[in-house]
Amino acid sequence: MPIMKYIHAAALFLLIAIVFYSNITIMDSLVTVRSIEQAISSVKSSAVVSKLQRMLMYEERYKYLPPKPYTNHSARYDLCGVGPNYDPFFTRERKERYQISSANREDETIYTIFFKGDTQVMGSVVEIGAYNGLQESNSHFYEVCLGWETLLVEGNTMLWEQIVANRPHAHRLSYAPSCSEEDEQANKTVKFDKYPMTNAGLADGTVKTSYSGRNYTIDVPCGSFNNVLLDILNGHVTFFSLDVEGAEPFVLQNIDFKRIFVDIMMVESSNNICERNCKSRKAYRKIMLDEGYILFDGMVHKSDVFIHPLSKHLKTAEKKGYTPSTYH
Repeated sequence: MPIMKYIHAAALFLLIAIVFYSNITIMDSLVTVRSIEQAISSVKSSAVVSKLQRMLMYEERYKYLPPKPYTNHSARYDLCGVGPNYDPFFTRERKERYQISSANREDETIYTIFFKGDTQVMGSVVEIGAYNGLQESNSHFYEVCLGWETLLVEGNTMLWEQIVANRPHAHRLSYAPSCSEEDEQANKTVKFDKYPMTNAGLADGTVKTSYSGRNYTIDVPCGSFNNVLLDILNGHVTFFSLDVEGAEPFVLQNIDFKRIFVDIMMVESSNNICERNCKSRKAYRKIMLDEGYILFDGMVHKSDVFIHPLSKHLKTAEKKGYTPSTYH
């Protein structure tokens, strides 16, 4: 039911209550109801204006680009084939496949467990740490083969032009989504490794990366991811891939999971700077577990998978024999 129908229904109920329980005339009651409707309409208008202002800010500060529609559907067929197996995409030789999809078959694993054969799923996918949009991409398959709405974020500005060219059909932003809304309003920037590599990351001293100490950095705008998810994806993400070289806790601690619903969150758990005793892994696990998410640490190679307790995909995982981690 459209929102205005709810408003009118509530106003009518209020009118009846006012007349029944008081000596106010019907005419006075109508004036009161109209005032309530005007106030609600004013709030709605204010929310629309705020969203438009934020979208303009995304364009100016984060270089936001909206997705372009597909026109060459034969190219999609050549790349993907047909479902549910999508053999042309998944059966390529490792060296060739590495250039268009996940490094460790994360995309195929998640698809096979949760979405293969489910023709009713038309989801959304978010990838933070998108690199150049193709190489080691965990989202490319979902966008090009399944037609999911896709949101890409990459903090390394050296890779921006490649993302623009390689992923024209996705929402694209260039910034570090690891700060608060207050930091965003203050136009905060952070240091980022100035290397066009998949393992480049924050270089402000808060995390250790493969390039820490080299002092070859660029300034990157930093802000919140909450409003981006609300404004672009209406606050619902089916599959969220997070790989930001140790900065995962900073991204997650600034997401309000009471407003944002993520079905499946996949976080890189192991790399050359995060091995056995890894502070960032402990930190992001605590954040997600405190939010009530269920951890599966043996489902995807070198990644943790968190499933929302109210997501239907939790039952899917359990039916296929996956058991939650005992990590606390």
